[in-house]
Amino acid sequence: MAWYDGIYSCGHEGRTNIIGPMKNREWIREQRFSRLCPDCYEKEKREKIEKENAEAVQKSKELELPELTGTEKQIAWANALRIKFLEKASELKDNPGKIEKITQYIISNKIKASWYIDNRDMGSFSIQKLYEGIYKEMPEEKEVIEKEIESVIRTESITKPEEYYYPGFVEIKIKEDKVIALYEKNEVFRTIVKKLGYNWNGQWEKEIKETTGTPEDRAAELGSHLLNAGFAISILDDAVRNNAACGNYEPECKKWIYRRTGTNKLALNWPKGESEEIYKNARKIPASKWDNPSVIVDVSHYEEVEDFAEIYGFKFTESAKNLINQYKIEIDSVRNVNIQPITESIEADKLEKILESAGAIISDLRDD
Repeated sequence: MAWYDGIYSCGHEGRTNIIGPMKNREWIREQRFSRLCPDCYEKEKREKIEKENAEAVQKSKELELPELTGTEKQIAWANALRIKFLEKASELKDNPGKIEKITQYIISNKIKASWYIDNRDMGSFSIQKLYEGIYKEMPEEKEVIEKEIESVIRTESITKPEEYYYPGFVEIKIKEDKVIALYEKNEVFRTIVKKLGYNWNGQWEKEIKETTGTPEDRAAELGSHLLNAGFAISILDDAVRNNAACGNYEPECKKWIYRRTGTNKLALNWPKGESEEIYKNARKIPASKWDNPSVIVDVSHYEEVEDFAEIYGFKFTESAKNLINQYKIEIDSVRNVNIQPITESIEADKLEKILESAGAIISDLRDD
């Protein structure tokens, strides 16, 4: 290892450290000093980048490309990268119409400078792979692809009973907040969905909330009823479809205990027309009263309500549970005091003994 002095091609003097066999060192020295000095090299590189960036900005304006977002340095770099990107993309020969469509999508939607920086590999193969990914991301193409996939899945999602009475199939869709049933006008179908609490809103649908159970259970329940009535059904979810065929679902509970809004009361609700026994025994809970459509009970009688709920299969809503828990906390926090026994009877006993010992008779008790 040794240091060698020399003059770079830019005319500046400098030193360079060279290691390796002695016979090669002179050749290495000549090669190094035939270039620009480090400072001039960095300056030339910086000026070249600035020139490319300025040209990219001008070309972006000429092509009416959207302005990029990001830091000043990111935008300057990304403008040049975007121009190179578009130049390379124009060299792709496979399906020009499709390539043009994807390119237009990129220009319109990829406006973050960081996107071009992250995808700055300009090799033809890498751009081809990138375009394939972008194609699947495009909304209209994504919708087409999803519809094609859904069509295949739907064909595999149909289940029908051995005794199959009605044409086509009922399509059951599961959403987070509702279950939807789609079928042609049919009175038997209409009777089933109405009985299970579905409402017509341009389509038959059931709102999913705390008291209905999960959308998966409600879809399986509907599917089970329809299969038993002779309808074929289509449910995309394999597990839900199998549960419908097997009748394997958590039945919807119709008997609930709510918190009466803005009060410390519990409201016992059950379907109209249920057993009269439920009403009679609900009214046996202390201080209960009927307030249509519920039997109302103060939370202080929660223990009796819990016993009642267990016997008749009622469930508590979260707000009702919270009210009971809050009441328990308040009761537990009340200060206990030691109660002194009442002594009136003791004083009366003393008086009686005194009178007996004196042989006296109370005037009120003397016979005239």
